[in-house]
Amino acid sequence: MSLVALLGAGLTQSAATAMAAISEDPHSISTNDSDDYPNEAVVREEQADQERKAIRQKAGFCNHCRDFKHIRLVDCVVCKNTTCVSPGDGSAMGCVMLADLNAPFMCPSCHMKARIVPPYQVLSWARNAIYQKDLRPTLLLGLVLDENLRYALSWNMTKAQLEADFQWTEAALHAACIVLGREGPRPKSALIQAAHAFLAMFKPSECRVVVLVDTHCAIDTGEMIYRVDDRGALSTPIARLLERFLGLPLMRTIATAESRTLVLQTCGMAFTNSTHFKNIQSLVASPSRTFDLVVGFGGVSTIPHIVASALAKFVTRRVVDGYSAKDALTRSLVCDIDALKSSPVVYVTPRSTADRLEAIATMVATTAPPARVWGFDFVGCPDKKCPGKLRFDTQMKSGYDNAKFECMDCGAKSKRFKVKSDVPFITQWDNAHPTVFSFNFPPAEKDIAFWRLYKPPPTPAYLIPLDQYAIISQMRIVKPYRISKKQKRIC
Repeated sequence: MSLVALLGAGLTQSAATAMAAISEDPHSISTNDSDDYPNEAVVREEQADQERKAIRQKAGFCNHCRDFKHIRLVDCVVCKNTTCVSPGDGSAMGCVMLADLNAPFMCPSCHMKARIVPPYQVLSWARNAIYQKDLRPTLLLGLVLDENLRYALSWNMTKAQLEADFQWTEAALHAACIVLGREGPRPKSALIQAAHAFLAMFKPSECRVVVLVDTHCAIDTGEMIYRVDDRGALSTPIARLLERFLGLPLMRTIATAESRTLVLQTCGMAFTNSTHFKNIQSLVASPSRTFDLVVGFGGVSTIPHIVASALAKFVTRRVVDGYSAKDALTRSLVCDIDALKSSPVVYVTPRSTADRLEAIATMVATTAPPARVWGFDFVGCPDKKCPGKLRFDTQMKSGYDNAKFECMDCGAKSKRFKVKSDVPFITQWDNAHPTVFSFNFPPAEKDIAFWRLYKPPPTPAYLIPLDQYAIISQMRIVKPYRISKKQKRIC
């Protein structure tokens, strides 16, 4: 195929004009490309069609992995698409492994659409055997504010990641995005009806549902903003937002699904505002029970391009791998220290009681000295007369994290305490992540009072005499240290 046929005549004419410019007077050369491109849109469309046609005709092209494979190829008898086959000697990796290339072949996508298990080994986009994944029918719904569409990284990355993992099971994944602020609520739209039909086809009890909300929240109330116009920003609580745009029938159906995850990419006021946080908890607790996991951020602001990748990994771990809430967080947001430093993570899960389900929330953050020892902001002061905030300063000493708090208003300071042991309601996430901590959110009154009642452990006031080094050397102590009176009498 010639260059003109593949790229169009316009490009060659422009190249000729550029070559002629070398030998001509610069002032006599026209900078207008209208002569070269009489109809630029048509030329570009023709170029794209010719390029696609050339790629399809190129030998060794696989329609599924979109890669050029210099190995064996087979055509599907149903969809006519080409699939690459792995050689038996393992010299190359294809999309499927077939024992008989002469038998009629039906590609994995057609098998999945017909709900038939392929009679051969299928490899996914990530080159992992498909049977090693815990793939279930999955409904992914996005509610994105129209002002955020240009920066909807979390939605785009999550959708792309799930489509890659569901490459051979496209029929088992339904993704749809609802744009907030356009035409108002549409619970009876074709998009919502398609979500109903998808859940009905696979049975809701066998499906996994993820709802991702990407919008701003009101500073004073923490409510979700669903429209921005000349009157300003209109907001509503998250439960009401879901009812208006998804509809109560779909929400009742979602409540019967096997796994139900709500991801809120908003500013932290949605969680730190006590009134709106109760509205979030109502989606998990009885009698609603719409979701069994809600994940969001509790910092001052949430930066999309920092948290988008970690959120996409979290949804993948939750949906594709079927991990629990803590395991999915450990393998996504907790591992991404940059995302965790930008904003603490809050997740809400249900807990069964005698007669109902109650919502339990946990905040997760990483240490960011010197401003935040654990990554959290606490309100309170050891001085009862001062309602100021606490500021934590961290210093490293002897391999341990020691800290003290100082009030930003009155300047009251505490004695030093050990970060990992002296504060009972803050715990380390796990041994593999020593700088990540968690606590029940919001902190209880007794936890806030801890700073007022806190008394550091007494410091022993006696030193071991130098002539007793021989005794303590058996205990592997190599320098003087302070002991109590009782310990001194024993020595």
